[in-house]
Order: sequence, then C-alpha cells, then structure tokens
Amino acid sequence: MLAFAYLLILILCNCCNVLVSSLNDEGLALLSFKKSIKEDPEGSLNNWNYTDETPCSWNGITCKEQRVISVSIPNKKLSGFLSSSLGSLSELRHVNLRNNKFSGSLSSGLFKAQGLQSLVLYGNSLSGSLPFEIGNLNYLQTLDLSENFFNGSLPTPLIQCKRLRALDLSQNNFSGSLPNGFGKNLVLLEKLDLSYNNFGSSIPSDLGNLSNLQGTVDLSHNMFNGSIPSSLGNLPEKAASCTTKLGLETTICEKSIQN
Repeated sequence: MLAFAYLLILILCNCCNVLVSSLNDEGLALLSFKKSIKEDPEGSLNNWNYTDETPCSWNGITCKEQRVISVSIPNKKLSGFLSSSLGSLSELRHVNLRNNKFSGSLSSGLFKAQGLQSLVLYGNSLSGSLPFEIGNLNYLQTLDLSENFFNGSLPTPLIQCKRLRALDLSQNNFSGSLPNGFGKNLVLLEKLDLSYNNFGSSIPSDLGNLSNLQGTVDLSHNMFNGSIPSSLGNLPEKAASCTTKLGLETTICEKSIQN
C-alpha cells in the first residue's frame, strides 16, 4: 500500500513537470531556429528555454495576444543558417536579423509566414537565389537583403509584393534583367537601391511609374545598357536629380532626364 502511494506521488509530480514545461508550438518553432545557430558569442538566446509556456518573454521576441509578431536580433554576431521554422509563425510580421553572420540560402519555407511586413537581413553572408515564394508575401513593405552574396535573376513573383515601399538589394551578385512589370506593379516604392550587382539588359521604361520615390534611385555599378528611358523624367524631383545613379557612362541630372 505504501509502495502504491509512493508511485502515485511520482506520477503526479511528473504530470506537474510536464505542465510547467509545456512550451507552445511557436516556442518550439523558435527553438528549432535556435538549433540552426552555431555560434551565439553574446548569449543573445540564453533565455530561450523549454521551461517557459510561451516565447513571449524571450530576448528579441515580441508578441501580441500571445502570438509572435516579431523576431529582432540584430548586431549579435550570430552564425548559422536561417531555419524555415520561422515560416510556421502564422502571425509573424517583422524579421530583423541584420548585421550577423548567417550563411546559406533562404528556404522557401520561410515565406509561409504570409503576413510578413518587413524582412531585414542585410549585412550577413547569405547566398543563393531569391525563392519564387517571395511572391506569397502580399503584405511585405520592406525587403532589405543588401550586403550579402545572393545571385541569380530576380523571380517574377517579386512584382506581386505590391505593398513594397523599400527595396534594397544592393551589394550582391544578382544578375539578369528586372522582371517585366517591375515599375508598373511596385508603384508604392519610396526607396529603390539595386546598386553593385550584375543586372543587365536595358533599364525598364516603366520605372517612370515610381511616383512615390522619396530619395535616390540607385542602379549604379551594374551592367545595364542601351538608352535611358525618357519616362524617367516622370520621377519625383527628389529622385530625378543629379544624385540619381543609373550605372551608365552618361552623367544624368534632372534636366537631361526630362529631355
């Protein structure tokens, strides 16, 4: 009888431990992301633990109504690869992992988080092509992949991200021509920087549709050829100025664009 009572106490204690350490699915997804990180020299993820019920108190994590909406861990010297498990965070809106040491390619699974509004990954060592699934991000407003090693052509579905306001792909190895309809579809763009790549062919005339630009259009240090489209004269004065960089030998200022 005493042995039975002792066994019952053990069972109850184990049940309590299970309840205490029952991390939710989003926490498990983030721990999967943590496993893909090889080095965390500043201990930025030290408080990411199984013993919590939710990840909402974890460093770099922001929640709304107990759902993860932001993963922001910039400038922490993290190295490893980006786990596709982030894509399972259904309410994820913002990812900021800039200025770390992530490498490898972007998994298409990352883009299952279709409510994503900003993806900031600049200053890493990421490579490979931009997945076609980028077109799933209908709410995306900021995409900054600058200062990496991405290559290949831009996928046509990128132009489906019609809410984009800031697009910075500078200092990579992208090549090929810009997708058809680039300027026609991305009319909300306020910032466009494609400099220091290997883009070629002619400059699309529909870039003149980018009437919301707030600063310089930088297409410099590419392999564009042909004439400069007269439609660029439709760009706002802030963009169609002497600081506009088109990557061609001709010096372009406001008056020459308009002519």
